[in-house]
Amino acid sequence: MVSEVVGDKMNDYRTLFPYFGNNPFTTYLDSANTSQILGETLEALNAFYLFHNYNAGRAGYAGARFVDELKAQATKKAAEFIGATEEQVVFTTGATESLNMIAYSLCDWLETYDLYYTLITTELEHASALLPWMMSPRITIEYAKLNNDYTLDMEALRTQVKNNPLPCIVLIASMTNTTGEIRPLKEIGELCAETGSIFVVDHAQGAAHFPVNVEDCHIDFMGFSLHKMYGPKGVGVLFAKHLPIIETFKYGGGMNESYNKAGKIIPSKDRLYAGTIDMPGIYASIHSFDFLMDNWAKVQKIEKYLSIYAFKLLSRIDGINILSKPESPILLFKIENIEALDIMYELSEQDICVRAGNHCSKLTPFGLSTCRVSLGVYNTPQEIENLYHALLGVTRCESEQKKL
Repeated sequence: MVSEVVGDKMNDYRTLFPYFGNNPFTTYLDSANTSQILGETLEALNAFYLFHNYNAGRAGYAGARFVDELKAQATKKAAEFIGATEEQVVFTTGATESLNMIAYSLCDWLETYDLYYTLITTELEHASALLPWMMSPRITIEYAKLNNDYTLDMEALRTQVKNNPLPCIVLIASMTNTTGEIRPLKEIGELCAETGSIFVVDHAQGAAHFPVNVEDCHIDFMGFSLHKMYGPKGVGVLFAKHLPIIETFKYGGGMNESYNKAGKIIPSKDRLYAGTIDMPGIYASIHSFDFLMDNWAKVQKIEKYLSIYAFKLLSRIDGINILSKPESPILLFKIENIEALDIMYELSEQDICVRAGNHCSKLTPFGLSTCRVSLGVYNTPQEIENLYHALLGVTRCESEQKKL
């Protein structure tokens, strides 16, 4: 096996994540669900509560002013991460809230101007990206053609967008959370710019695996979560090329300059930050942004190696059908005559964590029950071998039961 040749020391990043020191016997292969948190990020989270536990935008004393500065630093870092300006990003509770805010705001805009738009998307999109649009009578949804291997048919998409009588909305994940396909964002963005269409990107899965520059890719709106990129839960980022189009749908302290008895509200510069925000998480996220931006080349090299190794090794298993590509850090598979949930529970008995089911993507053409292995920068060849041997055991047990 490869681990005997290169050893687990090929991945020094593992020591940067406290989870593995506290769970030395767990094989964690579910980073597409939630990644483990970077040690520096966790330390920053704790440090905020220990030394800077003040509310942002609420007071004028020194500690509170310092927290406002921390929020500004985090906003600048989030903008840098995606090639945006600070005026184009806002922190949210996660990709779900970001994508809902985008859909709500654009549908409200359509209603204001009595417009009806076509939304072009795919059957592989996450529920958080797709469902908000389904709620609007102003939106007609069309699904782009997929190739036989479930990848996006770019030529068909080009024809579909150009043949639409009006500019449309194109909703695409930068990386699917099922097959792990990385979409050609720049090419899609250029198509949208050429046709005057609105380009919305769900970057939840892609954020930990490759950089995206919103200007280069002509992206109009985008959302992603920190908990999938080695950061804290409950923190996300919303990007909008023109942030004023994003509607305020939470009201309260901090988001207004003043209001009167008649209900007239004068919004503040923080109109999208009603109530107490998760400043500990927002501040700590700076370390996760920095970690990825400082290590993109190494992160991608490690993930490419592990992905190819996992694909080749698991391909040896009798009856397995792998639905993803060899270089994808997400490996989606079925095993003939064995229910995916049963596989997950069997692996769990050996302290191996994978996900099974529909992965919040219920329109997929390959069914609602698949197993998903998703890799992070901290995984090792030994963990892939653990998975391989465990799956061999599962298939052998199934074969023996059939004989009985």
